[in-house]
Amino acid sequence: MTLGRFLLSIAFLAMAVGGASAAPPAGAHLSTFEKSTGETYFALSLSPTVKPAAAKSHDLVVLFDTSASQTGVFRDDSLTALKSMLSVLGTEDRVHLVAVDLNAVPMMPGFVGANNA
Repeated sequence: MTLGRFLLSIAFLAMAVGGASAAPPAGAHLSTFEKSTGETYFALSLSPTVKPAAAKSHDLVVLFDTSASQTGVFRDDSLTALKSMLSVLGTEDRVHLVAVDLNAVPMMPGFVGANNA
């Protein structure tokens, strides 16, 4: 049995546990597609039904495109988007900015407060 068929079997089993007439479990959605050649594909979406506890802080790695194509208006828009994102972060959130072109180059030695990025 292939991994895909195994996962499809598990998905159908999970959907069938409540009985044939039961609605799918909360937070679960299964979509299938069968090609004319007989191949079957599926997408199983699982969403938690319990909200996680709010985190006191977040560590974010921001990859910023510094390639040659990012000039003029493109660069201005990118910088505006970055500043906008940084402005809505919490006081406990930390950021590590990385310039990305052919290689990724850290712009700072590690994580810093969002207001220092």
